[in-house]
Amino acid sequence: MDCPDCGSTKITSEVGPEQATGTNLETAIFSADEGSSVQVVHQCWNCGWEETRTVTVDEVTVKHGDKEVIEHSRLVSQLIAAAQSIEDTDKLERLLDDAQTEAES
Repeated sequence: MDCPDCGSTKITSEVGPEQATGTNLETAIFSADEGSSVQVVHQCWNCGWEETRTVTVDEVTVKHGDKEVIEHSRLVSQLIAAAQSIEDTDKLERLLDDAQTEAES
């Protein structure tokens, strides 16, 4: 973003005022409640220009994932982590054989 007054690229953007310093806009919006608003202040360090924009959250829709799919994904991640910690190649080959046998049945 360039400053509309002087053309400088030395623009800072701060989310506030109810957000912690350094909060990014995405985090502020996705943690906002329905009907609340998030302000973003742009300031030029070169000429002092300042602009405040307000984003109002009209509706929040939350969709939860399928519990079985989430559990499956969690178990696969745990299996991969466990396999990565095995240094014995023979053990890994037996584990792979077992997994392939289970997948075929």
